[in-house]
Amino acid sequence: GHWYASITVDIEDQLQPPAETQGAVGVDFGVSALATLSTSEVFNGPKALRTRLAQLQRLSREVSRKVKGSRNRAKAKAKLARLYAQIADLRRNGLHQLSTYITRRFHTIGIEDLNVKGMLGNRYLARAIADMGFGEL
Repeated sequence: GHWYASITVDIEDQLQPPAETQGAVGVDFGVSALATLSTSEVFNGPKALRTRLAQLQRLSREVSRKVKGSRNRAKAKAKLARLYAQIADLRRNGLHQLSTYITRRFHTIGIEDLNVKGMLGNRYLARAIADMGFGEL
């Protein structure tokens, strides 16, 4: 069910000079905002899970109510899997945009060392931390 388009175009080489990068930047990850830079720029994460949590719970209930091995259960599981894939894609895209922005703009990057596994042990923060995708960045 996934479609990708690849387009190739022949053009003359027009290399752009590399953009001027600034000095160093520090990145602080958080739950309310995905990242806060030392330049006081704040990046909010996509919060893909939070926005689709009700839909995710509804689809999970639908799967659990279907008869195991039935065709309808397989269809419901496929729907649930598509939603999980959509959430993962949104999270990955947000992290990619953030990392691309930072690497193109700064030549030295300092990132705090987080114990993500330990932070996920806190049941009050686990969902928010997992939704931000610290482990992927």
